[in-house]
Amino acid sequence: LGVLWLISIMRTNFSPLSAPGVGAFLWKQRFLLVVAALSGHAAANNESTTTATTSMMMSCASMDCPSHYLPKEGADQGSSIDACCDRACSLFDCPAGQAQLNSADTVPGASESLCCRPSCSSYSCPSGLQVKMDADRIVGSTAEECCDGLFTCTPYTNRSGHDVSKVVLMQETSQKRCVDQGLQQEAMATYCNDFCSTGGSLQGLPLQLGSSEYGFNLGEMNGICEAIADANRSLLNFCRQRSNALLEIQVKAAEFVAKVQEFKAKQVVFRGSMQNASKQLQSHLASQAFATEIGDSVEKLVLLKRQFQGWATGVTSGPDFQSLQGSMDALTTSAILLDDVVRRNLRLFEEYITECNGLLLGMGSAQEYLLDVCPQLNGACIEREASGHVGCCCGVNPIVTPSVIIDGEIAAAVAEAGGRVSAARMLQSVDSDFINVCAQSSQLSESSIEQARVRLTELGQAELFNEAERELRLKYPTYTSQCDGGRRLEGVMKSEATSDMISKVNSKVGSKVFTAEKNESIPRRAQATQANLLQCTPPVASNGLKVAFSHTLETDVCS
Repeated sequence: LGVLWLISIMRTNFSPLSAPGVGAFLWKQRFLLVVAALSGHAAANNESTTTATTSMMMSCASMDCPSHYLPKEGADQGSSIDACCDRACSLFDCPAGQAQLNSADTVPGASESLCCRPSCSSYSCPSGLQVKMDADRIVGSTAEECCDGLFTCTPYTNRSGHDVSKVVLMQETSQKRCVDQGLQQEAMATYCNDFCSTGGSLQGLPLQLGSSEYGFNLGEMNGICEAIADANRSLLNFCRQRSNALLEIQVKAAEFVAKVQEFKAKQVVFRGSMQNASKQLQSHLASQAFATEIGDSVEKLVLLKRQFQGWATGVTSGPDFQSLQGSMDALTTSAILLDDVVRRNLRLFEEYITECNGLLLGMGSAQEYLLDVCPQLNGACIEREASGHVGCCCGVNPIVTPSVIIDGEIAAAVAEAGGRVSAARMLQSVDSDFINVCAQSSQLSESSIEQARVRLTELGQAELFNEAERELRLKYPTYTSQCDGGRRLEGVMKSEATSDMISKVNSKVGSKVFTAEKNESIPRRAQATQANLLQCTPPVASNGLKVAFSHTLETDVCS
């Protein structure tokens, strides 16, 4: 504004009507006045800025010190971290044999005398005690501060980024050395086998690490396990995903086989219906009434032909033929769907076979991969370098075990409760990555086959069904030996699965794994069978809980 005013003054005072001397004088006087005004304004601004800066330099109270820094005591003025903040002891590296103060984040300092005290690494624990883990980071000089009791370990968990892996500790066998509790090789092998089983069935490779004569610490066990089985978590997840390609094929294959079984049953029913209709026709043709009718008829051939045509029309328009036709249409549709699924999943299945046909490190549902069976060398916990334990990890082949999930901690819990893992696992409600095509198809076709059996009984042709089964067994012995039915539970293992054991397992694992009545036989595995009587389907509750069959359920009534 001052400059614009100056220009206007200059234009006014250089008017031709003004006297040269007077105009110049007036212009000069006004110019000096403007300069003086502008100079005063700038000085005022400069004074104000200086005052504000001085004010900012004096406000340490408004500064937030960064992490591991503390407000400097007595510092009222300043505008920098150095002026207003002190380093905390947590930033100081203590020398060997020294550890940071327990409250290092709240104590200012940058020297050994201020920040460090003797660590537990130089303390010798009394007999029966062991130095705590990370003793070089713990300040202390007494047994209470520096020592843990022997044989007082807790399950070890390793965290690496988003990946978590666990070591399962068998509490009952961790209280003494293996030899002191009389734990023999056979028992160790049993624990390992159960830990590495899937659904109570050993499908992988149990790797027992150590014995009553020698043992390993956690680092050594990890090295052995990873040298034998691939611990690549990404590959494990890849194989589980690719196994779904096989699962989809299996599901459609089971549906197709079920439709084949239904179609064959409907064929038998139609055969029985035709036989009955044929007998009725033969009876009619042999009757005295028909003999009289054909004797009186001029067109005997036409009459006889009409009888056969009526018989054929009656058979093909009857309910049994319509049922057979519907079954044939359903079988055709199922075959098309199976072909479509095979085409879509073939590439994924080829990747599955190519990439996953190897030994991977098995993990349980809680990411447990190693079983700590018992301490062999001393009372130190497995993660300590000086320890020596007997452990177990598992190698699983995804082609054999598509889920790649071992029984893991469930096995340990059941074993410690006095039972076997199969007692819990067979009754556990879990999602399966693999189905038995034979068993699944039998369950899918069960209702239709039962309807066919009832219809044959109504027709008086019940024996036709048994004959068809015998023919199938003779013609396809391999199929009938491996895919005979699919519902009855066999291979029963007698287990001392009392309610006390069950409560121990549920409390150990942290969830309700299974239930059973006291002294009840627990089925170990389900295999495919077929019976003409007492064909039942295991009911499933709305919450997913299942009912298991005893091995005698489908054999006969109790008496």
